[in-house]
Amino acid sequence: MSHSEMKLDFKITKILVAISSVLLIFAFLDLPYFYYQISRIVVSGTSFFLSYNFYLKKKAIGAVVMFLLAIIFNPIIPIYMNKDTWIIFDILAVIILVSAEKILSLLNKS
Repeated sequence: MSHSEMKLDFKITKILVAISSVLLIFAFLDLPYFYYQISRIVVSGTSFFLSYNFYLKKKAIGAVVMFLLAIIFNPIIPIYMNKDTWIIFDILAVIILVSAEKILSLLNKS
């Protein structure tokens, strides 16, 4: 992968994580169900993308963690929990996504 491709990939990663994090933060509000469906699609897609990036870097733990996050937020076979439980998962997901982005950033520099 060329240097310019790595920079583009990193920018895409940063944008996807930022969008997913904002969606998860606003999920604390009482919003229409459609919002949560969109959030699931975006967070799941971002998590799969990050999982693939960890896989390419041969970082199995990161790939598995992101894959599990994608499964939890998947829109095809949704997992149903009460609002309070989802708030905990949303907070954890933001922390995991931001951490994954930082780790991938460090891996790209090395």
